[in-house]
Amino acid sequence: MAKDEPFDPMGGRPMREYVFIGGHRIAEDDELLSWLDEASDFAGTLPPKKKKSKKTRYKPNRTTQI
Repeated sequence: MAKDEPFDPMGGRPMREYVFIGGHRIAEDDELLSWLDEASDFAGTLPPKKKKSKKTRYKPNRTTQI
């Protein structure tokens, strides 16, 4: 399956994680399903995302007068 061009919505800064698949590539539903299967298979190989640590909020010292 041939790849299409990188997704470049703003010009000059392509988004490597995305691919633009023009309508000429998807003439049939089977072709779309093929692209979706390939994307799903790839996503399944990725490691799980790590949870972000919770940021602590600044708490003023109670003994400090404002």
